[in-house]
Amino acid sequence: MQVNPSRQDLILTALLIAAFTAVSVLYHRGVPSSDLMALYLAGQEYAAGNMAGLYPVAPVFDLSVPVDWRQLAAAHGLGDMVLYPFIYPPLWAAVMAPLSTMISPQTLFFAATVVNPILLGAGAVLTWRILRPAFTLPRWVGLCLLLALLSPIGLIALYQNQPQILVSCLILLAIERARADAPVAAGAVLALAAAIKLYPLFFVVIWLASGNRRAVLAFSAYGAALGGLSLLLAPIATHQQFLAQLAAVADTVVLTNLVYTFETALGQFALKGQFTLSAIGAGFVAAKPLWLGLLGKAALVAALALIWRAARRASSARLYTAIWPAALILVSLFGPLAWAYHYLTVTMFLPALLFRPTDRLLALALFLPLSLPVLTALSALPLPFFAGQLAATLALTGLAALFWARGQPDAAP
Repeated sequence: MQVNPSRQDLILTALLIAAFTAVSVLYHRGVPSSDLMALYLAGQEYAAGNMAGLYPVAPVFDLSVPVDWRQLAAAHGLGDMVLYPFIYPPLWAAVMAPLSTMISPQTLFFAATVVNPILLGAGAVLTWRILRPAFTLPRWVGLCLLLALLSPIGLIALYQNQPQILVSCLILLAIERARADAPVAAGAVLALAAAIKLYPLFFVVIWLASGNRRAVLAFSAYGAALGGLSLLLAPIATHQQFLAQLAAVADTVVLTNLVYTFETALGQFALKGQFTLSAIGAGFVAAKPLWLGLLGKAALVAALALIWRAARRASSARLYTAIWPAALILVSLFGPLAWAYHYLTVTMFLPALLFRPTDRLLALALFLPLSLPVLTALSALPLPFFAGQLAATLALTGLAALFWARGQPDAAP
């Protein structure tokens, strides 16, 4: 198994990522980035001292934004763009504040358009280092980028300049550092990922189970430092608004063909007639009944318990080739809200399923509902339910099971 690529493979990989970046920039240049705009506008509000303008006030997460955001966007010539709410900790509004006073949102969008495809390529390289496959590095990276582009998982992330690309890269870096026996760096990087989007903290269960105490301690220390910094930069009331926003997300079922969770798949049938159009005019939302919320939480706890039990007994090879990729799916699948791009991390692991002929056929069959042509066709069917959402959710469940069942022999390094 390779750990260090040859000089020729490094050059080919760099050229491949550069070509991918150039094509992505040409295709996405000038496209408004609604997800990134939320960070920019939150930074503007922070810079202006308007802490009450960071988060919308709504009991249901209907994708509405603070009342003055449309006017702020219009001041930048973007009054007609779709606006999404800011759902990150106050720390990142503080980080964005100086940028929002120095550069235009269009400049920020362009910079992200250049950086994000590079990050995707870096994520593929990191996964190659995690799995140590028989594939050469250029071949592996090419497959990862191709699979990402064939699915809305990668396409929408690039189109929207989604911060999830950075979070996914950080998660992969944390896993790679743990396998490279650099636990302090692994814990620090995962803490940073969790400080942006909270769900990466669930992956600490793998380190707890496998006895990687130094990674857990580093995660705790750096996580506490980032939390303390956020409290230092923003008042308690703003953090309470952030927690209220998280509670609204947890209490809402968001229904589109691009949200892949257990709760949405079940909710689209159980809550029929209760959905209303979201504030952005795309997709539907409904208040989550208590029974569905409890069922979702129980499923997540059960998944974490299963991951913990398996990680406790696993060899190093199985931990990284089977349990980690399965966990990357299950944590999002049983969480309250996971858009397609939340599965970017596991997309970087998918070429591993192409090693064995039996895995290859099943993996390709499971990937089909996640591919853009099939998902588009399913979404266009005149059915009384969201066929694309259901098919993609079931496909991801199947991929988690396939990863869990396979892995590599214990003799692998």
